Amino acid sequence: MNASFGLPSDSKDKHTVDIAHLDTYAAEAWEAVLHYLVGTPTDRRPKAVMKLLENSGLMARASDSGPDGLPELRITNKGFQFLLQDVNVQVWAFLLQYLDMAEELQMDTVDVLNFLFQLGSLELGQDYSVDALTETQRHMLDDLKHLGLIYQRKKKSSRFYPTRLATSLTSGSMVSAKPSEDAGFIIVETKY
Repeated sequence: MNASFGLPSDSKDKHTVDIAHLDTYAAEAWEAVLHYLVGTPTDRRPKAVMKLLENSGLMARASDSGPDGLPELRITNKGFQFLLQDVNVQVWAFLLQYLDMAEELQMDTVDVLNFLFQLGSLELGQDYSVDALTETQRHMLDDLKHLGLIYQRKKKSSRFYPTRLATSLTSGSMVSAKPSEDAGFIIVETKY
């Protein structure tokens, strides 16, 4: 079977993961990144996310260090502008920065790009085998989990699930970090 569009797991997951769980996970992970960006104190600061925020110019090093000895980062003007963008635009901004950092992270740039497009073609709610992934793509799984694009129950799990943030990468559809059941429209009329 060709794995260029993901290789579905051949066994049933004994820990059922539904789309609602994936949506909740993605929303919470993405919001954690945004909260960190605005300076909300957190115990969990993944180094990959910190590096992305700093290298993208959304945050800059402060003169002091945090309580854990890691450099303290502060939001920049670019970071404030980033917060006003749509979630899809934010996700793509992070992924483009990730692609720029691929060589620094000793990853094959073509493999990184291939996997990002592959994620956009995967089916929401379907579990995929980690076995079909390259070493670079396996490394990416861990980084993309922190952004809410991938759900993997455990780091060593043999399967992963793309979230709605990932499956909408190439669709052109807009995604909200939090799916809303009470979606509606506001129509504004003006004489100007």
